[in-house]
Amino acid sequence: MLEWLPVVSDNFTNPSGDTSKVKLLHVPQPSLQTRTVDTNGRTLGQVAFEEMDSYYNQMQLLEQNMQVIAEYDFDLSKVPQLQVPL
Repeated sequence: MLEWLPVVSDNFTNPSGDTSKVKLLHVPQPSLQTRTVDTNGRTLGQVAFEEMDSYYNQMQLLEQNMQVIAEYDFDLSKVPQLQVPL
């Protein structure tokens, strides 16, 4: 059965100053227990696989580091370290 959920729209401003309306259904909940790892040129998938033992943990890793990744314009090659949830 499908259920339609009312999702409130919100204004999102990207680093270049452009604003658009978005609807966020998923609210990230970062883990309070983390450890810091160096990216060393690895992709998000490689970090998830090597540090968290599964590619399926990419979403958790992304949620934990979304603010930092957004600050670097989503260019992971510029992000020196990531917080890995325990």
